[in-house]
Amino acid sequence: MRYFRQSFDRLRKAPRPGLTTDLVETEDAGGKLSDDELLAIAVTLFIAGHETTVHLISIGIYAVLSVSTTRQAMQDNPTELPLLVEEFMRFYSPAMMAKPHFVQKDVDFEGDSID
Repeated sequence: MRYFRQSFDRLRKAPRPGLTTDLVETEDAGGKLSDDELLAIAVTLFIAGHETTVHLISIGIYAVLSVSTTRQAMQDNPTELPLLVEEFMRFYSPAMMAKPHFVQKDVDFEGDSID
């Protein structure tokens, strides 16, 4: 928290392009953000970005190591790695578990009741 507060002070003195500067300037321009609110937003953004990146990397590594055809395809053609990462982000989205999902009606799925 101390790092973020010091960063806000530096940005107030010497702004540079970016979201944090925009938030600091909005707060300094008479907006509704207090220093604590500014800190809460910055910390939330930092943690959210870190968590999703960590989970995407770990599930990506697991998927490549556990599916021999994918592993072999990446070894044979490493230039396709950006496409693989894009597909991981689509198929194994680390944010999929961020909010609960509910069924609209009771269903049976492979012998289990989902309600």
